[in-house]
Amino acid sequence: MADADSALRAKLMIFAYGSLVNPAARPKELGAIEASLSGWSREWGHRISTPHGNVCALTVVQDTAACIRGVVLAGNDAEHFEIDEREIGYERIPVTVRKIGGNGESLLSCSLYVGTKADHGAATREYPIWRSYLDCILGGYLMLGGLKAVEDFVKSTRGWPAPILDDRDSPMYPRAVCLTSREKDLIDSVLRRYLLLSDIHAQQN
Repeated sequence: MADADSALRAKLMIFAYGSLVNPAARPKELGAIEASLSGWSREWGHRISTPHGNVCALTVVQDTAACIRGVVLAGNDAEHFEIDEREIGYERIPVTVRKIGGNGESLLSCSLYVGTKADHGAATREYPIWRSYLDCILGGYLMLGGLKAVEDFVKSTRGWPAPILDDRDSPMYPRAVCLTSREKDLIDSVLRRYLLLSDIHAQQN
């Protein structure tokens, strides 16, 4: 993770709770600070059509009893414009998050990507969760906090169970990451434990 003080001096900050948690799936220049956001919950509920196919991605919904673990990404206008371009169907809103660890002020003001109402909907066979996208997200949480962070993600995210398109060997997600066999096994062990691979289906040729 980049130096926290350097990241705090950056111009713009965004709280990341999905694929952007994974360093391999975001601009390398972005600084990252571990943080938590209270009053919101992750949800599989953002259905979009992309050049690569239909997908159900993560979004967030307000939930007074929930708390999301993620990272604050800090960078310049160009880096945030790059992220804005890829976040299809999302809008940015201001939120306040709490830093986890480190020195200095514990509260940070930043932006949060929230899916638009027009794109809201549960995962279906027509709009499945891509396994390559899920691997990217859970691989990021595995780096962030080990197996416990992966389990916490699964338990605290709404919208399960959901159809999963198994594109691991031929990724549809344009920022797919390369996981080791051990990382895949750890991720799959959690998904199996919570019976989340019961509706996984192969790509159609």
